[in-house]
Amino acid sequence: MFVALEGIDGSGKTTVSSGLRHKLENDGIKVYLTHEPTFNVEDIAGDLISRRDSESALKLFFMFTEDRYKHQAEISEKLDQGYLVLCDRYLYSSFAYQGSLLEGIFGTREKVVAWMSGVSEIIKVRPDINIYLDISADTAIKRIWNRRRITGFEDLQYLDRVRSYYTGVLRKHLIMMNGEDPVERIVGSIYDIIRR
Repeated sequence: MFVALEGIDGSGKTTVSSGLRHKLENDGIKVYLTHEPTFNVEDIAGDLISRRDSESALKLFFMFTEDRYKHQAEISEKLDQGYLVLCDRYLYSSFAYQGSLLEGIFGTREKVVAWMSGVSEIIKVRPDINIYLDISADTAIKRIWNRRRITGFEDLQYLDRVRSYYTGVLRKHLIMMNGEDPVERIVGSIYDIIRR
């Protein structure tokens, strides 16, 4: 089984995926924990992230899609070896983060997502379950500023636009979770979904 955890920065994906891994491994399930992008974004694309315009969004989308194209081979290998794969971000992160900057080119969110879906047809390995941890942009910013490492995606208005993609046009593809619930409750809920 392949499970992707989605959400805006600060939503708790990394904490939840670690807790979920521990809980599943206690049941004797082999878990492979991975994340996207597989490279350090600040080192490779820091300049593109800070610009937040349609040109940089296109470049980032293609960069992340290429990374995902390579990553899917690793995920597929682990699935074939009998692992349950947990991925911190996958396809819909690109749709939400870069899509919110491409509306000026395409006109509507639906057209943006349709175009991104077409480009992403090269991604054949798709999650069985996409979990979205929903938090407000305000909560995200408060959590983020407690971190030691900031990536450049952390801006209140931008995160709010990204969130609106997840809760709007992408919602039908996601299992929605309240990311402001206690971590143990979120982990338990996702665990129950996976076990079912």
